[in-house]
Amino acid sequence: MIEGAPVNVLDFGADPTGATDSTTEIDNAINALPSSGGIVMFPPGTYKCNIDISKSDVCLIGYGAILLTNTTNPIVQIYDPAGIVARVFFEGFKLNGDNENVVGVKVIKATHVNVSNCWIRNCENHGVQITGDGTGSVTQILVENCRIDAGASPVAGASGISIGGGGVATTVRLWNNYITNYPISIDDGGVNTVGLGNIYEYATNAVVSNGPNVYIGDWVESTSMYSANHYVIEDGRTTIISPHGSGIANVFQGAPGQFPNRQNRILMEDLVAIGPTMLIDGGIQGYRTAVGGSVYAQTPKSLRGQVEISGANTSVTVTFDSAEPNATYYVTATPSSYVGTPATGSNRIIQITKTTAGFTLFIETAPVGGATVRFDWILVR
Repeated sequence: MIEGAPVNVLDFGADPTGATDSTTEIDNAINALPSSGGIVMFPPGTYKCNIDISKSDVCLIGYGAILLTNTTNPIVQIYDPAGIVARVFFEGFKLNGDNENVVGVKVIKATHVNVSNCWIRNCENHGVQITGDGTGSVTQILVENCRIDAGASPVAGASGISIGGGGVATTVRLWNNYITNYPISIDDGGVNTVGLGNIYEYATNAVVSNGPNVYIGDWVESTSMYSANHYVIEDGRTTIISPHGSGIANVFQGAPGQFPNRQNRILMEDLVAIGPTMLIDGGIQGYRTAVGGSVYAQTPKSLRGQVEISGANTSVTVTFDSAEPNATYYVTATPSSYVGTPATGSNRIIQITKTTAGFTLFIETAPVGGATVRFDWILVR
């Protein structure tokens, strides 16, 4: 909790009418805080400015104040080129990009930053941009309870929330945000761990990912469930986990031949069916039996399927769409149903052999005749 007596930007000469630029006056208010940090208050009004926050333990409270761009990009920047900015809270503002090519809030190489209860609009570049600078990680960033609206003509590549680690790791949590006419973009060569929850989206693509480890919680879209791509995978390293069984629709991956490694996974905790999927390159890692292929609803770190053994056969092989890293996984199989009158012993498994490419299930006796025995299996790591 940031302590200390708050300072008021009006006491430093900031203009609440927006007629003159208040950048210097707001900077003076922030710099007047002690080394231990403090709170900067913005009474209701319109402040034309470009704010740079380069010190830690700072809380800016807007009380509904409007920050109007002075055409310098971005409107608010949290960054210290010489170090790491930590524990910054930015709350209760309306940011107006005035349909200029500006970023609303830009967080660079910082940690423990909260952007909350803000309305960011008419920024034709990113609404919120979270990135490293190649020298330090972006960690523990929270964007919550914000409404982010694109300008009339967003520039190419603009996002409501853009997450790119600048070549280093990022850890970000997005919660209860409403984003209009932008995607959420996760694009980095580093390792991103991004949690998404209660994202209300009105856009062509809700999330575009070119980085690994994206965890999706509850998802609600304001348009028809299937009128947009909820998730667009442009990379072969993404994991989508739905811990609340919320369902994922219209998963789309790249162009044919683009990502041959096929390392994407969809994992559903409560066995909720995955919505319609576009597997252009087979890039979502499902599992297939010897007789065909399906993408299954799956539990985290667990993969399921069903196989059949018929007639004179005493074994069946399951081939994975993408090889496991090793063969130390566990497989259990249980007879679930049958066709005809299988021979005694055909429902008893005597051996399972495993490889990185798949596994083979052996039974005691062939079903014989036209009989078939079905087995449900589960792979667990």
